[in-house]
Amino acid sequence: MKNILIIISFLAISCSDGIVSECETDLSNIVINSNFTSIQKNIFNKKCATSGCHTGTFAAAGLDLSEGNAYKNIVGVKSTLNLMYIEPGNSSNSYLFKRVSSQNISEVMPPTGRLNQKYIDTLKLWIENGAPNN
Repeated sequence: MKNILIIISFLAISCSDGIVSECETDLSNIVINSNFTSIQKNIFNKKCATSGCHTGTFAAAGLDLSEGNAYKNIVGVKSTLNLMYIEPGNSSNSYLFKRVSSQNISEVMPPTGRLNQKYIDTLKLWIENGAPNN
C-alpha cells in the first residue's frame, strides 16, 4: 500500500502543478509505462545510446546505456561522484536522475536538450518503485 500512496502523491503533485502536460488519469497505465523496458526504448535508445554517446567500448564516462547493457551498468552501480547512477527507491539520490532533471543547462543530460517532462516523471516513478528490471 505504501508504494501506491507514493505513486498517487507524486502524480497528484505533478499534474496539479502543470508539470506534465499529458497527465494520465488511469494509474494502472502509468505504472505499466514506468517500467525499464519502456525507459530503455523511449529514453536510453532514443536519447542516450543512439547518438553514440553512451554506447559501445568508448561510451561517454564509460557508461554504456545500450540495450542489454544499461540495467546492469546503472542500477546499484556507483558513478564517479560516489552516488549510485540509480539508487532503487531513491530518485533524489540517483546520479542519473539528477542529471536528466537538472535545471542547470550545463549539467543536464542529454546535452542536446532536456528530456520531455513526461520521460523525467516516468524515470522518477520507476526509480521510486525500486527500479525493477521489467
